Amino acid sequence: ITAEIIDIKPNGRMTLEARRLVQKDDEIQSLVLSGECRREDVTNANTVLSTQLLGLTLVVHNEGQVKDAADKGWITQVLEAIFNF
Repeated sequence: ITAEIIDIKPNGRMTLEARRLVQKDDEIQSLVLSGECRREDVTNANTVLSTQLLGLTLVVHNEGQVKDAADKGWITQVLEAIFNF
């Protein structure tokens, strides 16, 4: 996945962020991968291994009918809050 440098820290570490949008039928899944690396970790091919990223974070966000159907309604949420044991 291709990432871009979004920040360079005073100590030389680079903050990278990569975004990917996957659309299948009526479902949309967006992925955001971020982390920091040292300048020395960047290869001659301008790549960085995921094992060399500090604070690697992957955020997945889903939208669509399947996600909407999986979400609980407000009545179910209230009943679970009251009778949760």
